[in-house]
Amino acid sequence: MGRIRTLLMALAVCLGFTAICSGYGQILVEERENQKLYINSPSQILPSTQITFLLDPDSFPEASPANPVLIKIHITQVTKADREVLSQTLATGTTETTSPLPSYGEVVFPLAVVPFRLYDDLWLPDPGAVPTPLIPDTVQLFRYVAGESEFWIRLNESTAAWPTGLEGVRWGFTVALGGGVWPPNANSNWGAAGRYQQQSTLVVADLRQHSFPPVVDDYLFWVESVYQSGGYTPTYLFPGSFIAFSATTFETLEAPATSVVGTELTDVTVADLNQDGYDDVCSVDRSRRRLYWSFGTADDTFVDLDWLWLPEFEPVRLDVTDTDGDGRLDFFIVDSDGVVHIYDYWSVFGQKAQDTRMAWSAFSFKAAAVPGDTALHDLNGDGSSDYLVTDQANNTLNVYIGSDFGSQQVYPTGTQPVAMAVGDFNGYAEPDVATANRSGHSVSVFWNTGGGSLTSLDYAANGKAPVDIDTGDFDRDGRTDLVVAYADNSTKSISLWKAQTDGTFVPASAQKVFFQGNPSAVLAENIDAQNGADAIVGFANFHKLAVCVSDAAGALAYAYNLDTLADVVVDPISGVLLSEDSILSIAGGTAAGGISTREGAASIASQGYDVVHFPRSANISFSLVNLGTEPALANFELYDDSGAVKSFTTQSIDPRTQFPRYFGDLLGPETANTQRWVRTFLTHSDLTGIWLLNNGTNLTYLDGGKIQSITDARSEFVLPVVDVTGGHYTQLYLENPQQGQAHVTVRRHNAAGVQQASHTVLLNKRGRAILDLAGVFPGIADSDYLTVQSDLAIIGGEIFGDAETVSVLEPFPIGEDQGTLFSGHVAHGDFGGGIVYDTWLTLVNTSDIGANVEAILYDNDGEYLDSFAAINLGPRSKVVYNVGTMMGLSGTVTGYLKLDLKGLTGVVGCVTFGDATAGAFRSVLPLQSPRHRRFILGHIANGTLDEIPFFTGLAVVNPYTTTQSVFLSAYDQNGVLLDTVKLFLQPNRRAIAMVDQVIPGLINIFGGYLVVECDSIHPEFIVFELFGDTGLNFLSAVPAVPAVPIE
Repeated sequence: MGRIRTLLMALAVCLGFTAICSGYGQILVEERENQKLYINSPSQILPSTQITFLLDPDSFPEASPANPVLIKIHITQVTKADREVLSQTLATGTTETTSPLPSYGEVVFPLAVVPFRLYDDLWLPDPGAVPTPLIPDTVQLFRYVAGESEFWIRLNESTAAWPTGLEGVRWGFTVALGGGVWPPNANSNWGAAGRYQQQSTLVVADLRQHSFPPVVDDYLFWVESVYQSGGYTPTYLFPGSFIAFSATTFETLEAPATSVVGTELTDVTVADLNQDGYDDVCSVDRSRRRLYWSFGTADDTFVDLDWLWLPEFEPVRLDVTDTDGDGRLDFFIVDSDGVVHIYDYWSVFGQKAQDTRMAWSAFSFKAAAVPGDTALHDLNGDGSSDYLVTDQANNTLNVYIGSDFGSQQVYPTGTQPVAMAVGDFNGYAEPDVATANRSGHSVSVFWNTGGGSLTSLDYAANGKAPVDIDTGDFDRDGRTDLVVAYADNSTKSISLWKAQTDGTFVPASAQKVFFQGNPSAVLAENIDAQNGADAIVGFANFHKLAVCVSDAAGALAYAYNLDTLADVVVDPISGVLLSEDSILSIAGGTAAGGISTREGAASIASQGYDVVHFPRSANISFSLVNLGTEPALANFELYDDSGAVKSFTTQSIDPRTQFPRYFGDLLGPETANTQRWVRTFLTHSDLTGIWLLNNGTNLTYLDGGKIQSITDARSEFVLPVVDVTGGHYTQLYLENPQQGQAHVTVRRHNAAGVQQASHTVLLNKRGRAILDLAGVFPGIADSDYLTVQSDLAIIGGEIFGDAETVSVLEPFPIGEDQGTLFSGHVAHGDFGGGIVYDTWLTLVNTSDIGANVEAILYDNDGEYLDSFAAINLGPRSKVVYNVGTMMGLSGTVTGYLKLDLKGLTGVVGCVTFGDATAGAFRSVLPLQSPRHRRFILGHIANGTLDEIPFFTGLAVVNPYTTTQSVFLSAYDQNGVLLDTVKLFLQPNRRAIAMVDQVIPGLINIFGGYLVVECDSIHPEFIVFELFGDTGLNFLSAVPAVPAVPIE
């Protein structure tokens, strides 16, 4: 520990420390220089000093439970300007919160009061002092809320009986420390059992609005004290500010987002608890007997940390999945005695649990003597998760068959099985299992022989003390390989065991990568968007993650260190840094980072790439556009429905160019198999595009949509259209982009919103399911709709129609405010050539509140035509209207609809339009709200090709009462600008035309793309693209893809 020097009644700087005398109290701070800050991070732990308050009898003698004192520590650098704010929420006390304990669910937690003694002008914790006879909640971290610029400490008791300091003893409390490091001795007011039990009080902040200086940033905190009932205390903390740290390094590229996700984490897992499409972090703390959770957000932070007490046991392992098919996640917690406690969703998030802050399990069973590792996976293919646990005492793998876990299968392992992984080692589409046996220096492999029965073989490891194991297809041969981490000092390494053609392994020939640190965790995931899986390694005694990337043959090579957890001191006694503290590697999708298990801090950094998904590989074309200024790689992988890689290729896409292809040309003839689909890694996030279905014969376009990114994955969504009459079909596609099995429940609802049936699907890692609704739900009607719930965020959508008139619709969120909705197109009547148009409006109310919704019809000139205010949209209901009949239209009408939702949120829907007589063509557009100002139209096909007269059209809707300036720019495949035109869209007007009517040079062009951008006061608008032939034998409408504006 550094030296702390204080001088009474004066400000002194000595030996690198500052002591600030404040009346009859003192604040001890450490001067920290040459620290690092992240300019662009939404959440970072500030490298600030720990702050100790030493009080005496005259500090706050009037404090009491009836009138507590609040000490406010301000982090803002401009007084009360709120430019620098906390980015996490740890405590939620208010001026109305009762003392000493809250009465209405507010979260506060105690701070230890520690005896200090003066040693040669140094105030240090005194292990020999008489214990402080104070209640545990004498001092509390009282308020610490994201978005605010100060955090509060509450003093609930008088300081009148505190030592005067004249005998060289004072009492104090300390904040801005890591968790599990304070109090350092057994004589605090918490006693011996409270040693090291104080929770983290590190300062976690968002400094993106902070004015960073060019060289040195002296970052100040300032302090004040007030009564909870109001008014300043007579004891002023003076001087009122101090330097918390001085920063000299300002990182601009790497911007990790650090979040507090618990205290001392015994086990961690991720799951989408609130079904918003973002992974949340769940953890258990053995010493405190707590279950923690924190919700993920779009900027890689985790917020709203909360917890429940587990009063009956010490938790050591945690798994989360949906085991009962209700669409809600269940919690499996193993205690130190090997008993599994199962909590359904409402046992954790129900009102009783929230009121009592305690969780009570619904069911429990004995699973192991000394649990090692656990997993939930369907081994026998019955659609229910089986529970797998390794027993370190008996050296076994125990399998408990779902759904009641009453049937047990026991398989011997090597000595001390500490880790476990599930994969498909032989490519038979059956889940296999492997365990890492630390004391046995071995790996046990279990092959699934069908129906969940396992046969095993123990392999002598090619290293000592295997501590972790994971699975991934490193060489992309369709068989899962193993990566093993060795912790022993003699073999500090990871080893890549490649699965042979029969699913066996040859450890003696396995590749090894050595390190200076001792590996503690390994994770297999594609971290560089190229080739197959990579390995991310965490260490027990090194502060960075090691990233080992795979080459085309699947061999690993160390590439770089990933430093997401900053070098922040969390333990001033021993000088431990956050980034040195038992780091676990984490990764998924497009981000990676580390979790400090003792500190309970997770830090995530975006990797700057994207992962996109196509619903199938057969009868499909696509167009990718690189809007960036650098070349990008597209790593295409063809999967079967079980999640096995069948083929792959990597292509380079130059800046500003278009990459249009058919998958058969890229990935070979197996793409024609209807049981195949494609996932693609993109090394830059500024690639975007569309996909188009064709009829498989003359390759005419039927319909299409945006290429769905990993960011489009959701845990809950609705699909409004069912089309199963007149020879039509409706297919639902579901794809799992995640590392684990996804438990998906599809529900059929009638028009009144009443559930009629449900169907459960288990999606393997990288697995896909195609559901024909007429077969899955016999008796399903066009008036029905579907909702989908999954315990992992998945990709989905629906394809409906017949062989010649296919429509494609992406899923809609449930319960979200969509704003004012517009349909980009309405067409009604006989436009000649034997074509009579009809348009159908479909609406689904995903909320529990109903209302009468009004539809307003405008023509292309923005003129009001008619409205219909009697759309009775009840709770959870669906309605379908023929727009012509609804509006009483006669003659020919073309334009768009505006939906006045009358305050309803969660309304979604679409318009379907096409040939009402012969059914020659039909297409669908989602209802949208104007939220974007720049769009990409990903393909141009205008002219005659192979005797087919193609056309490409576009429509742009100005939904506002002011004129919009819209720029339309056309580029060829090579990114060469062909032309730019400027359109002035009058209020409420829609421009719809063939592309060559807007830009005359776009004739006989096949390839290229369009950029549509608005720079008006209200720049948001709605755009879609039309593909067809001039005889209207086919027609597809594709919504434009939003793109990030160029600043």
